[in-house]
Amino acid sequence: MFGRVFEERGKLLDEWLEVLLRAWRGERFDWQGRSVQVTPRSFTQPHPPIFVGGQSKRGALRAARFGLGYQPASNDAAAERLYREECERRGVTPQLRPPGSGEMIWVSRDPDRTWSEIGEHLLYEARVYSSWQPATQQSSTVHSRATTVAELRREGLYQVLTPAQCLERAQAQGPYAAFVLYPLCGGMPPEQAWESVRLYADEVLAKLR
Repeated sequence: MFGRVFEERGKLLDEWLEVLLRAWRGERFDWQGRSVQVTPRSFTQPHPPIFVGGQSKRGALRAARFGLGYQPASNDAAAERLYREECERRGVTPQLRPPGSGEMIWVSRDPDRTWSEIGEHLLYEARVYSSWQPATQQSSTVHSRATTVAELRREGLYQVLTPAQCLERAQAQGPYAAFVLYPLCGGMPPEQAWESVRLYADEVLAKLR
């Protein structure tokens, strides 16, 4: 769709990671015939947290080579071990974020209402993502088999929780509880996304702190 060659995706990712890192460091540099300097610098230094995704050996090695975090698509012990070993070889502190159980979360005071409003967006995203994962070629913890919104809700990969349910989830999981907020899924309207983000910030994150 963008006129790129699929087989060159690794080379392009390397180039653009380097560009992003230089830009976030506040450097002035030339790229594709333009002089680039991004200001103001990001609040988190030297750059915002970055995790390289992917399930291949190259993905794990790329993350270590750039000194970045790594998030494999599934809980793969071999990929995690390769990333840690390569980080150790390069003197890099590993930042590993496996997907765990893989739930993607929205926060709502009324989950039934929210499912009726955004369910088709979630189902569209789930079905497209699953179509990219032929069973014999790729694997991912986040792989839905749902064909309807009702099936998707029962499956549990996409969850709409109240603030109270989020707090219960955090208490059950302990200090390393992970909340993957996914507010702009499947082309949903931004105002619906903001509802989830604000509820999480005001009524979940604030109380966890």
